[in-house]
Amino acid sequence: MSTPAAELSEQEAAIYDRQLRVWGVETQRRLSGAKVLIAGCGGLAAEVAKNVVLAGVGAVTLVDDTPCSRRSLSNFLVGSTTPDDTTVAEASVATLQEMNPFVKVAALPGPPEAVLAPDVLRQYDLLLLCDQPASRIAQADVMCREAGVAFYAGVCRGIFGWAFANLHQHRYIVERQEEQPDGSTSKHVSEHNASFATWEQATSCSLEGVNMRRFSKLYLLIRGKLLEGAQPLCWLKLRRALQAVVSRFEQQQQRFPTAADADQLRALQQQVFGEMGVDAAALPDEMLQAYAAYGSDMPAINAIVGGTLGNELIKAVGGRNEPVNNFFLFSLAEGGEGVVECLPRPKPAAPAAAGSVAEEILLQPAKMGKVPIRLKEVTYMLSPFQQSVMGGLWKDLPHKAAHHAHNARDAIIFCVAPLVGIAYYCSAYKEAEKLHHRF
Repeated sequence: MSTPAAELSEQEAAIYDRQLRVWGVETQRRLSGAKVLIAGCGGLAAEVAKNVVLAGVGAVTLVDDTPCSRRSLSNFLVGSTTPDDTTVAEASVATLQEMNPFVKVAALPGPPEAVLAPDVLRQYDLLLLCDQPASRIAQADVMCREAGVAFYAGVCRGIFGWAFANLHQHRYIVERQEEQPDGSTSKHVSEHNASFATWEQATSCSLEGVNMRRFSKLYLLIRGKLLEGAQPLCWLKLRRALQAVVSRFEQQQQRFPTAADADQLRALQQQVFGEMGVDAAALPDEMLQAYAAYGSDMPAINAIVGGTLGNELIKAVGGRNEPVNNFFLFSLAEGGEGVVECLPRPKPAAPAAAGSVAEEILLQPAKMGKVPIRLKEVTYMLSPFQQSVMGGLWKDLPHKAAHHAHNARDAIIFCVAPLVGIAYYCSAYKEAEKLHHRF
């Protein structure tokens, strides 16, 4: 995907010293040679851009011609003193460049959909589309596959947030520490291949035989087509109907619904339900209004989804550790847990030729369902002392006490020394008074 940089300079090695200890020089060189394109500069894009810039990606380009006067308030990269006629992308570039001078940060003119051109996409290794409607995500996914560019999409809306990944055919390595019989540890590196489904496949695959009670309901909200072969649960019918109405609105208006679109959503509800043969009373108006009311994002949800997306972009361009395949879903309505839904890839029509690793993967039985997020990739963000504290309060107590005493040494000296001096002066004064009255 990305071309590794020639060599890391001494300054880069000093700045990236901590992460070099985690994923090594070769991965950092791949990051330094990668070019990332981010279209849409809301709160979610700001979180992802900050993470990849601090990680040392070679070049990051932002695209969003929204004036700062109409910017999303969750984009913390835009300062309060920025002129209103400056675009959000230009203002974000200035802040990101200050965060890491070794990363080339630039802005392209035009709206987010301006990047959907083959000549533009071929200049980059990865495209991230933030907070865009389903129709634009589908278009970008097709164009990225034709251009051979890795594709990510993310949306945060109210208490919901999700991300989609399509790395096509992706090769990565996994490094594990294995304990030997003599008690020592050895490093084992294995190489893997992964196949990703397209957006069309991921949002139209059959759910026949899937246990819907364990399936993420948020995934059903973002599907662009009606689900076939699913178990006939009451809530599932409501989710189908809701997504059918919302998807029809996004296809017609090329944007997300807002609270002002409540009447139009009700009209679409009557039309879509009539086509489905479903009673319109099955979906209360309150549910449509509640979904439409979430017209903006929440910084907390942006931080969670943006942190995960940033980590995934680093894994994708660095070729290290298993990436998310295909959806990451986070919803406060479902307990506030982040899950990954592994979607099946259709089997090829013709028998695959023997000897091809990628084709062998396509023939493997697909897995589907919730997969816990592995958090070991973010452990390096904690200091060694914080990691020791996580093991237990009473574990290694003398070391922890010595650590706190060392950090508070100056405070102890400045606070205790005057008290000791005053006590010594009072004691000496009392002894002098005794000697004075004795003679």
